[in-house]
Amino acid sequence: MVNRQLDQLLRELDAQEIRETEDRIHFKIGKRQKEICKEFPLIFHVEVSSHCNLSCLGCPQKDLTPLRQFMEPELFRKIVDEISDYGSRAWLHYMGEPLSIPKYSI
Repeated sequence: MVNRQLDQLLRELDAQEIRETEDRIHFKIGKRQKEICKEFPLIFHVEVSSHCNLSCLGCPQKDLTPLRQFMEPELFRKIVDEISDYGSRAWLHYMGEPLSIPKYSI
């Protein structure tokens, strides 16, 4: 397997039928076929908003120096399109609250 962490992850996911090609690892979880790219991160942390509606005492949010901003939808779509080709996942948080974006509200 590529490395110990990836091998451990596949065991925890109970991956079956694991097979390696030059650039990818193919496997099955339940009935779903999956693949991941060896040379690309599995998880991305994407901060779509630096706004937060809370005032937690230990949070450094109040000290952030760029002004509070929202990511433009076009940039978000570009990021998602690029990482989707590799089977990666995006976590939509960091210092801000992703659900506070008015443009994305339903």
